[in-house]
Formats: sequence, structure tokens, C-alpha cells
Amino acid sequence: MSESITVTGNLAADPERRATAGGDTIVAFRVGSTQRRYDKESNTWVDAYTNWYHVSAFRGLAEHALRSLRKGDRVIVTGTLRLRTWENESRSGVTADIDAYAVGPDLRWGTTVFTRAARPGESGGPGESGEAGDPGEQRPASDAPPAPVDANGWSLPTGTDTTSVGLGQGPVPAGAPATQGHTPGDDAQSLEERQLAWAGAGGDEPPF
Repeated sequence: MSESITVTGNLAADPERRATAGGDTIVAFRVGSTQRRYDKESNTWVDAYTNWYHVSAFRGLAEHALRSLRKGDRVIVTGTLRLRTWENESRSGVTADIDAYAVGPDLRWGTTVFTRAARPGESGGPGESGEAGDPGEQRPASDAPPAPVDANGWSLPTGTDTTSVGLGQGPVPAGAPATQGHTPGDDAQSLEERQLAWAGAGGDEPPF
């Protein structure tokens, strides 16, 4: 039996590194997924039973799992489920194996910080390479003028006439003289007046 499955659970132990005959990295770990039920007698949720899965991750996913996961971590695993029967001298049973193609933390129970792995052919920091799937493509530098901002540094919609509202193309440098008789206080007052005017007009889009 083989089908796609997604499970959530906790690692029973730290991941173990293994290798194939060809030298490819495999990382194996066990995940226990505990089902819960509502107990009417105690009016609380209690643990019902735990399903155990033997998870195998390969190549890049294996390396990332080995560096990221530890015993007790709550994870989400998606992969191909295989039910494997086994038998020894004293007993027999069925083992649920998952060949994982995605593993990640369950953010319901905590937070994490993602560190993107560099792809072959990539160079430079974030934002210097192309979209996913085009690791070597460099994005051209933008020649667009800076977006207009008000006196407090907040961005204004593209196309705003900054001269009519007494605003500039960026914050006024310290010590620079005010232009056209405007001061930061005038700009703030002008913005407040326009906000009140828009609120009273009931328009769809604010003019600021």
C-alpha cells in the first residue's frame, strides 16, 4: 500500500544520519502522532492513542532535517506512506513508513526562523537573485524615482502632486531651510485637514 499522507507529531529521538550504497544521505527519525478525544466524565480533552511513523528524508531535505530537528520537536511531515509487514520469532506486526518530501515545524506550538539554503549558481545576498527556479538570473537595477513621502516619512500614492500639498520627495535634511514657506508643522496640519475632508466626503479612496 502506498499513498500520500500528512501527519503532525513529535520526534521520539534526534534524527539519525545514514547513507545509501551510492553515497546519498538519508536521515531517519520516528514521529509519534497522538490523537485526542473529549472525555465527558471529566469534561476535558485526553490522549486517546498514538500512531508511530518511521520517517525517511533524502539528500537536501535530509541534510536540512539533520541540522534543524531535535528530540521532542513538533513537526509536520508530508510524504508517501508505505505499510510494511514484519515478523520475527516471537511476534509480527505492521510498520508505517513515510518517505518524506516536505518536513517543517508545527507553528501552532512555537515560532522559528527560516534560513534559505543557497542554490547552485547563486551568488549575493537576498534580493540579488531572480525568482525561484531562476537562481542565476540577476534583477536589473531600478531607474524609477523615489516614491513621494510626507513630512513624517510616510509613503504617498504614486502620482501625488507633492507641490500642491506642500510635501517633498523625502524627509527634509536636518538644518535645511523650509521651501515655499512651509514647515513640518504646516505639512502635518495640511495632512490632517485633508484626512478630515475625505472622511466627511465619504469617498472610496482617500486623497492622501
